[in-house]
Amino acid sequence: MKKGLLSFLLAAFVAASFSSCSDDTDEELSATVGLVGTWTLQSADVMINDKSLEEFVTELATLLNVPEETIAGEFEMDEFSSGTTIEFRDNGTFLLTEAGESTAESGLWTATDKTVTISDADGDDPLTLEIRSLTSNRAEMYLVEQETEGDVTTKMEFTLNFTK
Repeated sequence: MKKGLLSFLLAAFVAASFSSCSDDTDEELSATVGLVGTWTLQSADVMINDKSLEEFVTELATLLNVPEETIAGEFEMDEFSSGTTIEFRDNGTFLLTEAGESTAESGLWTATDKTVTISDADGDDPLTLEIRSLTSNRAEMYLVEQETEGDVTTKMEFTLNFTK
């Protein structure tokens, strides 16, 4: 009986030990701690009124009876090019380098558990991104903007996917 109980406890201990050795890269982190370092933009998704940017452009071009290129040209997506990097420094500053550019923009950043706010070097023009997911090597951030012009409301959601 004692040998069976001892074997059971030993097996339970070994199982518990191995199950607690999970990969830390999947652990969710607080933005105040997890953002420090250099992040590379892998992809950016834009949704307009709950449709992809491509679907929205196609529908609007059809509605207005103009070529899709005419509408697509109105959406500047250069800041969201794959390969753009942002370095969040632990002193509260950041360095943003757009893909293919040799110069970088700098500014200030602050964070809460689920948001990061970036602004220019003077602290002006702040932009707050919500953090959907943050691990030691992956971050998904998003921004929702809503504009109303007359009786038409447009909702835009930008989702940015980074790796470290």
